[in-house]
Amino acid sequence: MKKWTLIAAPALFLFSISWIYMMVQVHERDRAASGIDVVAKMHSVVKTLDKQFAEVESMQEQLKQQLQEVIDRNPKLGKVVERRSLLGTEDPAAPVRAAASERGNAETAALAAAVRHQPPVNARVKLIPPVAGGDVCRATGAAPSKTDIEMTHFLEKESFEDVDGGVWKQGYDLSYSMSDFDKQQLQVFVVPHSHNDPGWLKTVEGYFEAQTRNILNNVVNFLSDDSGRKFIWAEMSYLSMWWAEQGEEMKNKFRRLVRNGQLEIVTGGWVMNDEANTHYFAMVDQMIEGHEWIRHNVGEDIIPSSGWAIDPFGHSPTMAYILKRMNFDFMLIQRTHYYVKKQFARRKSLEFKWKQNWDSGDSTGMLTHMMPFYSYDVPHTCGPDPKICCQFDFRRLPGGKTTCPWRVNPVPISNDNVGERAEMLLDQYRKKSTLFRTNVLLIPLGDDFRYDLVLDAQNQFTNYEVLMKYINNQPRMKAKVQFGTLRDYYDAVVKSTGKDTGGLPKGYPAVSGDFYTYTDRSQDYWSGYFTSRPFYKNLDRVLESALRAAELVFSLSHALATQKSDKVVFDASASFARLVQARRTLGLFQHHDGITGTARMNVVVDYGIKLISAYQGVTGMMTSAVSAMLAAKAAVKVTLSTTSSRAAHDSLEAMTLVPMASSPRLVTVYNPLAKARTTIVRLLVDTASVEVLDADRKLVPIQLNPSWQTETDAAAGQYELLVKVTVLPLGVTSLLLQKSSTPATMSRTTLHHSSVKENSEKSIFPGDAQPFSIENPQYKLNFDANGMMKSVFSKVSQTSTDLQIGFHTYSSVVRPGHKPGAYLFFPDGAAQPYSAGTKPVVRITRGLLCTEVVARWPQIYHTVRIYNIEGLESFAIDVENLVDISQHNQKEFIMRMVTGVKTSDPVYYTDLNGFTMQRRQYHQKLSLQGNFYPLPAMAYLEDTKQRLSVASGQPLGSASLEPGWLEIVLDRRLMQDDDRGLGQPVTDNKPTKSFFRLVLEHKQEHPEVEATSTAYPTLMANLLTELFMHRTVTHATDSAYNNAHLPAPLAGTTSLPCHLFMVNLRTLHRSAGAEPHSERALLLHNKGYDCRYPIPEFCQDASSKVNLNTLFDGLSVSSASNVSLSLARSHGKLDASATIHVRPMEIETLKLDIQ
Repeated sequence: MKKWTLIAAPALFLFSISWIYMMVQVHERDRAASGIDVVAKMHSVVKTLDKQFAEVESMQEQLKQQLQEVIDRNPKLGKVVERRSLLGTEDPAAPVRAAASERGNAETAALAAAVRHQPPVNARVKLIPPVAGGDVCRATGAAPSKTDIEMTHFLEKESFEDVDGGVWKQGYDLSYSMSDFDKQQLQVFVVPHSHNDPGWLKTVEGYFEAQTRNILNNVVNFLSDDSGRKFIWAEMSYLSMWWAEQGEEMKNKFRRLVRNGQLEIVTGGWVMNDEANTHYFAMVDQMIEGHEWIRHNVGEDIIPSSGWAIDPFGHSPTMAYILKRMNFDFMLIQRTHYYVKKQFARRKSLEFKWKQNWDSGDSTGMLTHMMPFYSYDVPHTCGPDPKICCQFDFRRLPGGKTTCPWRVNPVPISNDNVGERAEMLLDQYRKKSTLFRTNVLLIPLGDDFRYDLVLDAQNQFTNYEVLMKYINNQPRMKAKVQFGTLRDYYDAVVKSTGKDTGGLPKGYPAVSGDFYTYTDRSQDYWSGYFTSRPFYKNLDRVLESALRAAELVFSLSHALATQKSDKVVFDASASFARLVQARRTLGLFQHHDGITGTARMNVVVDYGIKLISAYQGVTGMMTSAVSAMLAAKAAVKVTLSTTSSRAAHDSLEAMTLVPMASSPRLVTVYNPLAKARTTIVRLLVDTASVEVLDADRKLVPIQLNPSWQTETDAAAGQYELLVKVTVLPLGVTSLLLQKSSTPATMSRTTLHHSSVKENSEKSIFPGDAQPFSIENPQYKLNFDANGMMKSVFSKVSQTSTDLQIGFHTYSSVVRPGHKPGAYLFFPDGAAQPYSAGTKPVVRITRGLLCTEVVARWPQIYHTVRIYNIEGLESFAIDVENLVDISQHNQKEFIMRMVTGVKTSDPVYYTDLNGFTMQRRQYHQKLSLQGNFYPLPAMAYLEDTKQRLSVASGQPLGSASLEPGWLEIVLDRRLMQDDDRGLGQPVTDNKPTKSFFRLVLEHKQEHPEVEATSTAYPTLMANLLTELFMHRTVTHATDSAYNNAHLPAPLAGTTSLPCHLFMVNLRTLHRSAGAEPHSERALLLHNKGYDCRYPIPEFCQDASSKVNLNTLFDGLSVSSASNVSLSLARSHGKLDASATIHVRPMEIETLKLDIQ
């Protein structure tokens, strides 16, 4: 049969060309003889030609597939086959063009050209040498960040020995001399605080009802009673809930306390966000939401300037950058490796200027205070001895529920004991002060959900007031102790040191890098939470992408609808309310017990319900916004529905059937990127007799696949339709989906290790279980007989690289002192290869637009996919895993890539919140679990010749344990609590999808480029990650579309240069209510990249400038101003037609009135 196909296919191709030739002749005779309307006739011919070319392309693809299978089974045949001519990428329209040219018929030649008005399906993106220097290329020999401590070097040089330090168990003995305070007395700021988790052991509403409402009531009342009392508050999610219940009298009390400096709002985000798993979009967004809430409710002049992060499990410099660009002066962090704390303390470097690793100057330096001791509770904040400090936590007075574990409880302060107690407390203060460079000391006073009881607040304030009064009236004690805020502390430090030229306090060291991986004691590394509850980590990214897409299309559609209110119906208020709900829900989940997967099971469900409700809200809102854009720009009024959905918080995404009984249907594709793109969209249809037309009524390339119910069972009466589409920047492309007179050609599917019989109707065939390969214009991927990738051949560089993907499991060890759980990772030795005891079913689907390989074991559904389209995505190798670990107790499930990237050591690079890259190296002095790091969005391996970049669709844990290895933890199931307060195991696992995008590139050294110690992604990796994370959004009309007018492709903006990314176009609140303003916040990010790799030819524009006058299609900017990253501070007005320069690596923030 296959031999006959090899002969018949070319014959059919030649017959089709002959038929087209005759049709053109008939067209010419008809025109000459009867004068039929030329336009109508041309339209008919074009449509016929389109259909014929589509069939020819499909036949060519089948021929290529079958020939490839023959070559796979007969490797020697490959040596004698002229691969380029039989499996090449020639333009399918070329024969027609040639025939027309030979006939000298210019009109027919033009007609043939119109058939392919875009590049041919398999055309390659041309790569050119990189453009070095300037605003885009960061690996150009520019000076790296000048720092006193670079954390990568710190990890390499330090021993990380765990030595018993005495009363400060993880530190060392501290001593002082009273003469240390002769010139400047000790100035102590006691900072009362209450750490309120928006969900952990209880839901956010549960905590509010039980404790947080009372805390805020008590704080306002006790501070109002005495102007010397101070307090700080961090979480706007809780403050907004409390505010909604208050009358004007209580609100005004709160405002007065803030304005007179008694109550400081610190950080001011919606939550105290995690810093390992979060993406910078969500980090910035929840900060903006918090600051906007403050502006509209507390006061426009109330702008936070101090950061407070006492509970995130490790810290990222991305947060320092964000706060710096929000014009913060100071930030505080707590959870860093105990050894890091000790060594920083020895150097008096617990306060430092935290810089970005790409900053060769001082523009990003943020004064940062690292708390020195074990925890942020009272026993670990007054000084090095927790046994003594606990005696000054007056919540623990006898008679209460909380006591000191050292069995020495506090006593009330009285005239009889105040002297002795003051000396005891001051001794701790003085010892702690020796760790810092000034005699100004910060003493936090609080813990989780403190001050919820009136008695608690009364005991803390009144007892400390007695102590303070006594100390301050004793000159011999050489100390002044008072309640204070972070702002009070910072101002005192500046007064003591003065400011340097960068506006920071003088005399502090510069530090770059991050503080991962955190451990609080011994080998208890908190690397488990990088992966815990991966289902919801993925749902976080799904909502984040949907929210960003909705923000952009809402801003454009709202402005257009306002401009054309007589023609466009758009419920802006209801749509904006959905946006606000999604902003706050996404912000809530960034909490350090939300996205981390470290909350109790019922709280995880509560987060999930909130996430899916917000997702459904913004996806539903986008149907209205896209409809409004069509009405405003194309005068087309339609009702749209989504073509995929999630039924519940624990459901996977599923395509929604588009029935063809009502045919034709209008399908819209919205592009949430400010760059044009060519991609593939997927639809679920109920007939194989289907075709797709573009705005010119020309056939669009499609691929028809079976709709798989299982790995081997194709659903009856359902088909997966793949459609190639090009969409303009922030634009909408409209397509017509309709029935065709004949069935479309099915892609060819081969099944290995399966008893399925041939199904010629759906082009499903049994295959031989042998190694095989698939390919597209950029790669040839080689697989073993079990459907696992083994190597990649790059057609660009003509080189082959090993890339072996496999699955392994870590067993978790449980013994005294070693209890893995939601936070902690405790592997019992090396990972072992996953074995299901049976061979996987392997399914290979080869089509015109996409080729994919599926390997199915009982617990794993592994897919590798490549694309046969023009555009960047032909460079992508997409990997998708569906993992169900619910039957594997005490296991950590990983995907390991063993590559031919020849790193000299186990070195790899991971991103920090999708913002910058950080070098990681395996260190034998650390435990295995200490060598795992967060992978929020991207990792790469690199040697002297090539780089493998891996974009991740969800945050997970990762490691490189051997040279050229990269492993990613996919899920984990632990049967016990790890003694970090959660009180539950991690057993609520769900079948979970994880998504990755791989790109293999080879260096092309540039004469002006030198390597630097700072890591950057390649431009190709940046672009493919953007496409991967921000996919197109597809809608279809609810009923038949019978309008003769099919809208032409619409654009929302001009296309940005390749290295610029539109982070957001966020519509602002008109007031404290939910009405949208005409003002929008535009955030642009200049993504630096490594210039040692080729770039797409269309990326030669190295400009980092954006003209506001020409940016938005059909809209104008009436006013503009430059603002801080949280929008709270104005940096000056701009001309509405100004050209904005976005500096390398920076995020530029503007307020625009768009009309």
